[in-house]
Amino acid sequence: GLRDPTAKRTAVKAVYDRDEIYFGPAFDEAPDLQVGMETGYRVSWQSTLGGISPDLFTDNVRKWSGDHCSLDTAITPGILLCNRPITAEQVSLLDLAPTVLSLLGIHPPSSMDGRPIPLGTT
Repeated sequence: GLRDPTAKRTAVKAVYDRDEIYFGPAFDEAPDLQVGMETGYRVSWQSTLGGISPDLFTDNVRKWSGDHCSLDTAITPGILLCNRPITAEQVSLLDLAPTVLSLLGIHPPSSMDGRPIPLGTT
């Protein structure tokens, strides 16, 4: 419900409870809540470094070509380029590390998120 008074838009797409999105051995280090910002919004430059901005909304006048700061994953597109056919119907970013390990002949640990992506031959 947080609205940008200038743009008259909602700035936050969703807020996720850590119990619903995090798991594994580092669970206790996860934040209690994860804020997913709408397209066109992000946390401030100050807050990414642990500071607090004096204003709730400010225009970004710096170059902003992309970042990893709090955009909602449901609206964050990605492109996977691969030199082998991907035979899986769905893949996730979480599958990349286990896939790389498997290609190197290393069995991914059971605590690792994701699964090796089945790949065809070239």
